[in-house]
Parts: sequence; structure tokens; C-alpha cells
Amino acid sequence: MAKLDQSCDICMNLHVTKSASVWCSECEEAICEDCEPRHRIQKATKNHKTILIEDYQELPESITKITLECEDHNQKLDFYCSIHSEPCCARCVSEKHKYCRELKPLPEVVDGVKSSAAFSELQDRVNDMSQAIGQMIQDKTHNKSNLEVKKKTLIAEVERIRKAFNSHMDTKQGELLSKIGETKEREGEGDIIDSLLSKLSKFQAKVDEIADAVMKTKQYASNFQTFMGVNKWTREIGNQEKEIIAFQSDKSMANVDLQIKISPILKKFEKDVSEFGKIMKIEVNYSPRMKLVLRKDKQGQGLLAPSSKTK
Repeated sequence: MAKLDQSCDICMNLHVTKSASVWCSECEEAICEDCEPRHRIQKATKNHKTILIEDYQELPESITKITLECEDHNQKLDFYCSIHSEPCCARCVSEKHKYCRELKPLPEVVDGVKSSAAFSELQDRVNDMSQAIGQMIQDKTHNKSNLEVKKKTLIAEVERIRKAFNSHMDTKQGELLSKIGETKEREGEGDIIDSLLSKLSKFQAKVDEIADAVMKTKQYASNFQTFMGVNKWTREIGNQEKEIIAFQSDKSMANVDLQIKISPILKKFEKDVSEFGKIMKIEVNYSPRMKLVLRKDKQGQGLLAPSSKTK
């Protein structure tokens, strides 16, 4: 993103607009190329250090907002109170810090801060924190990638088991249908039973015919006719009895039945299908999370170490 063109503050006071080339942190002003030589030789500013305006614009906003002017009294901050950890102007000292014994000149306090142990430690802690977070991001990214691969593997495994189960059941279904087909073929698709029914129907018709003749003879025939009829029908009914007894003894008269024997395991599965979930289930395991160890607490440890407890 392009930086905004900074105007020279000195020229702006003269109602002239010029692009600034440097920034003076002590004056807190942007200075153009024309004004910069005067700023460099004037008694009040000759010891001020300037930086390129491009470098100043690289500073974060939280830093550029920090000024040498007291927000409460609009005066220059000249002192620093170590007790309250805050810079002070002359009025701040007289109003809020007159009993503080840790007041020091602000230039003395900030001198050499960039090469101080505190600044160096801050840099180290920031770098360590950045590395730790980077390692966490790398670890979780790797975990996410592995998890996606594992999901696909588990889905494929479940699919394989399902297909194997379906294939086995399809085979068993085929075997059962084949057995049923063999039974139908052996029974002539019901022709044998139909033939038996036809013969039995003829026996029934013959016996019914004799029964009807006997009844009508009893009602209307003479005794002589009845006597002769009884002899005739007794022989006929005897023949029918012999045929029925012989027919009943034939193996083809045995009733045919079909049954399926189901394993107790499958019966249990059919009765309580929820049990199937216990045969195969997905487990989600959590490894110990990585614990961040701050530089001040490290004492020779690595920055990241497994935590002894997980939540």
C-alpha cells in the first residue's frame, strides 16, 4: 500500500506546501530538503537526530502517537517518575509527583534504550513467541492435513467392510435362492402336487358318486335292488379303500416345507441392530497439547513442551 505524501510542517506554518524528506522525533515535525539544513545548524536543533520520512512512515501507529507533549498540560515532558512509571512535565511534577523521590530527567532515562538489556530481552521474547506460534501453526496445519488423510482412510475402511459384508450377504442370498430354485425344480414347479390333487379329486368324485347312489337307493329302490346294489358298491368301495391306502403310502404324498436356519449372531443383530455399532466404532484421540514456556521461565527448557494435563 502506497504511503501518503507527508508535507513539511515548517513550510506549512508559512502557508507553503512542500513534501517532507526527513522526520525529527524531538521536534516531532516533518522537514523538507530546504528546511533540513537550517534545522541541522540551528543551536536549538543541531543535535537532533532525523530519520528519512519513508522510515518514519514504517513506524506503527501506536508508536507515532507517542509524543513529547504532556496530554494534560500541553507542556514538554522533561522528567520520568520511576515510582509511577510515567513521563512528566514541570506541572505534573508540582501537582502529582512533588513527593516522588524517583524523578529523573527524561533524556537520561531514555538514553541508550535501544541497546539496553530490557530492549534486547523484549526482542528475544518477541522472537521466541513468534517462533512458538509459528511452530504451533505448523503443528496444527500438519495435524489438519493428517486428519484429512486419516478421515479418507477410515471412510475407505468402512466402505471396504460394508462391501465385504454386502458381498457375503449377496452370496448367502444367492445360495438360498438357488436352494429354493432346486426345490421348485425337484417338485416340478408344483406339477407333482397338482397331479396328486387331480388324482385325489377323482377318488373324491368316485366316492361321492357311490355315496349319492347309496342314499338314493335307500330312499327309492326295492329290497332286491338294494341287496344287489350293496354287493356291487361294497366291492367298489373296497377297491377305493385299497387305492387310497396305497396312494397314501407313496413318498410323493409327503408334504414339502422350506426353512432357513439363521445364526444366533445374525438373529441378535436383527433383534438389536444397535449392537452392530459396538463391532466397529471410530475413536477420537487427543495427544497432549503443547505448553508455551516463557523465556523468563525456561531455565534451559525448550520453548514448547508437552503439557502434563489435557482438558
